Amino acid sequence: MASWEYPTHKTFPIVPPLNEVEPSDRPGILDAREQKIREDWIKVMELRLIRDQLRKCYKTESKVKLKDGNHLMNLNHLKSKIKFNYIQI
Repeated sequence: MASWEYPTHKTFPIVPPLNEVEPSDRPGILDAREQKIREDWIKVMELRLIRDQLRKCYKTESKVKLKDGNHLMNLNHLKSKIKFNYIQI
């Protein structure tokens, strides 16, 4: 039986933001643009995960149960995460 190892993810160097890169530095602009795209993609994927969690909650719990205190507080926490992350993108 072969042992399984968790795959290592590719790491990228952290570069200055796009507004801090010299306009004449073409490779720097491309690196900054790619970094911005990666960061935004991660935020979008986080939002999708939170949205899926909310949908699962709404499907499994009825509206009457959602009005109870603890479960509703958890959902409000997820909703605020969505709003905060959506505004940042």
